[in-house]
Amino acid sequence: TRFLPSVSFDPAASRTWFSATSRIFAGQSLASATPRAIDLLIGVFFGVAAVGYLRVATKLNELAVSLLVNPLGQLWVVLLTRARESKESMSAIFLQLSSLVSLTALPGFIGLALVSRELVALVLKPEYAPVADMLMVLGWLGLLVPLNNSRNAIFTATRRFNKLIVFSAADLLATVAGMLLLSQFGSSVMLAGAGLGPIMMIIFAMPMILQVTHTEWRDLVKSLVPPYVAVLAMALGVFALEPFIVGYPPLQTLLIKAAVGAAIYLGMLGAFFRRSVFASFKLVAAQ
Repeated sequence: TRFLPSVSFDPAASRTWFSATSRIFAGQSLASATPRAIDLLIGVFFGVAAVGYLRVATKLNELAVSLLVNPLGQLWVVLLTRARESKESMSAIFLQLSSLVSLTALPGFIGLALVSRELVALVLKPEYAPVADMLMVLGWLGLLVPLNNSRNAIFTATRRFNKLIVFSAADLLATVAGMLLLSQFGSSVMLAGAGLGPIMMIIFAMPMILQVTHTEWRDLVKSLVPPYVAVLAMALGVFALEPFIVGYPPLQTLLIKAAVGAAIYLGMLGAFFRRSVFASFKLVAAQ
């Protein structure tokens, strides 16, 4: 019987592990650099005060991200890695998770955009009023989250580490370019220019994501139609309501908008898309 453990070293396995780990680290580092680049550009063009407003708006927006996106984001790598050997399972998981992220994230982000002025008026001092416009922009950019947020997790789960780095770098460059193009129109419009990065990633990275998850375009569109249609109806309903609540106190306005928006969103899903919604939530329940 051996009392002392033997020591062995596999250079090939170590090299493979280090290569994968270093590329994941590089890709995630590039992705995390994008928000810092946004802060830097806003500061360069509009000064420290604008950066302060942006940081406050970002913190409020991150509340929605942490509640609505991050819990589901942890499922991408786990579930797709398990299903890597089955094309059908991988496609099904990708579609169901995409639908679920859309169902939870879209009403949160768009709702935040719709009540940004009332929310800022309630929780911040009057001198922070410019935060509302930036928060509104960040909320509307949330429309792109279901199509872009999972990109790095999918490339990691499917071991496309080079693509992880390439698209993270391209996202950063496109974000900077979009902001520079709109820099002369004000800080909020410049912030909206950051949406060029996600838009370009949807155009160029999404076909690759569909390929590695063995998914057809029409299936993805079909899975995302319910939440996008419902949130569009929600936004239109709140916009139509606004002329009737002009002059109301911020708290009352916020509560009315939230109630009407939630009723429209849930009503649309329940009336027209009930089956697809239940299918999406069953995936998480099964895990």
